Order: sequence, then structure tokens, then C-alpha cells
Amino acid sequence: ATLTHVYQFLEPLELCYRSLCDCGDRSVADGSLLDLMRQVTTFGLCLVRLDIRQESERHTDVLDAITRYLEIGSYREWPEEKRQEWLLSELRSKRPLFGANLPKTEEIADVLDTFRVISELPSDNFG
Repeated sequence: ATLTHVYQFLEPLELCYRSLCDCGDRSVADGSLLDLMRQVTTFGLCLVRLDIRQESERHTDVLDAITRYLEIGSYREWPEEKRQEWLLSELRSKRPLFGANLPKTEEIADVLDTFRVISELPSDNFG
């Protein structure tokens, strides 16, 4: 099974730790096993937190392409307040924002692919 959350990995380690302590092997439990548990607690399932950055203009290009495709206007031309209102509304929605037939340039596809990968990772991978 694929582990996607820290607790899925820590739970069996904690069982091993308690078992070793109960059997009188506390020196073994407090060695490498405890070190590993501390590392997992600190860093999660990845050893470093990911910091994803892209130029904001690329995101504006993608959102503009989406709003034009949906025929609701140009995201690029909207004032900040309307942008935020629309984004919050879409984030609350349970339906997909667009389908596979959204026309994409290479740059738009790259940004969307980045977000797709991000959506597949556990949220505790980011920091």
C-alpha cells in the first residue's frame, strides 16, 4: 500500500517502539528507531518540504484562458476584487472548472500539469 500520510508510517513504528520498551529493550528502542520517528515527525514522508514557485503572470495567463474559454470575460482585465470573488467561488464549487478540451498552449499546459502534480501530493509535503 502507498503511504500518503505521516500517521500511516508512524503508527507501526510506534508499535515497534512500545513493544521494544515492554520487552526490556529500551536501549534499542531509543536508538535508531527513535531517531527515525523524530525525523518522520519533523520532516514527514519527504525529507524536505517542497516550495513550489512560478511567476504569477503565468497563473494569470492560465486563468485568463479559462475565463475566456468559459465565455465569462477576461480574468486579466478584471479588478482584483472580482478576481478574488470568482476564485473563491470556484474553490468552493464541487464541479470541475474545465474539461479536457480547454485549448492549451505549452505554457498553459505546463502550469496546469504543475497544479495537477501538487494536487496529488499530501498537503504536509509543502512548507
